[in-house]
Amino acid sequence: MNIHQFVPDFSYGDAIGNDAVGIQKILKRWGFESQIFSKVIHPFYRSRARYYLYYRYIAQPDDIILFHYSTGTELIDFINDFPCRKILVYHNITPADYFEKINRKVASRCRAGRKKLHTLTNSFELALGDSSYNKEELDTMGFPQAGVLPIIVDFSSYKRCLKKYPAFPYIKTHFPTLLHVGRAAPNKCLEDILKIVYFCQKYAPDLRLKLVGSHYDTETYVRALEEMIHRLNLNHVSITGHVSTLELVQTYLASSIYLCVSEHEGFCVPLVEAMYFGIPIIAYRAAAVPETLGDAGLLFDEKDAPAMAEAVLEVLGNISLRQSLIKKGKARLTAFTEKAVAPVLKEHLKNLGVMVRAS
Repeated sequence: MNIHQFVPDFSYGDAIGNDAVGIQKILKRWGFESQIFSKVIHPFYRSRARYYLYYRYIAQPDDIILFHYSTGTELIDFINDFPCRKILVYHNITPADYFEKINRKVASRCRAGRKKLHTLTNSFELALGDSSYNKEELDTMGFPQAGVLPIIVDFSSYKRCLKKYPAFPYIKTHFPTLLHVGRAAPNKCLEDILKIVYFCQKYAPDLRLKLVGSHYDTETYVRALEEMIHRLNLNHVSITGHVSTLELVQTYLASSIYLCVSEHEGFCVPLVEAMYFGIPIIAYRAAAVPETLGDAGLLFDEKDAPAMAEAVLEVLGNISLRQSLIKKGKARLTAFTEKAVAPVLKEHLKNLGVMVRAS
């Protein structure tokens, strides 16, 4: 029996691609033949993945396919041609409403992806959300058997950077910096972060903010953010766009607090990355954020900008609180390792009648 994975877009540094690599390592350790197939493969992953059409030449009737779903794709129709057993791994799709006034093409893609998902309830023997939040969506859509399989977060590329380039902790002390990482998209509610910074800078005028993440297809939203920055007369605010892995590592190392006020997250990998780099987290309680964060941050039930700004200033000035949040973050990291996820995957396979001999 072989257990293969399909990822529509295998991009460098992408959380879903890294998750697939982590799962592949587990499956191979258990003795399964396991390959990753994709339509788009970054050159860095050429040795790890094959173009999806190649699967036709190796397909076996007793195969199991794990399909990572995060967007509408013709790969779904491709794998449906094969009689093997199939497992869906759902990474969520942002609701289209967030993009209607920003980019209608993106809104259309999101709507099509969710519409397609509704038609797949009978195509997959098991559907797994990478969070309980995503699992609840699968239940609502009518998937007969659903469960949770947390994402495996891989820090190997960050570790390579850290070996080459040292950290300079004094930067955080002299230049307190707030950070948000992720696509500049309306569901991230970056305008609410600007409101928090507005109140912070009344008491800490040298406070900096970095918003790191791609602007692709959301240029209109970014222009609105830039206008808001000017209107509020904010200082030291940087909207960087996409950055390299090295630049991202350096940005994390130089940041004092991670802010997340997003209204829709299926998992939110940057929260885990912030834990890894020892950055205290302040977040809004929405979607999968509280599940991913656990007790490793300060959670707000309402978007109260003055109150959240007060929390930012408290975390910056209270060393014991900072250290407590950092310690809890480091402990929380263990939930997203291969070691933690392997027994969960093993149990799901066991429930399908697939026995794993290795521990």
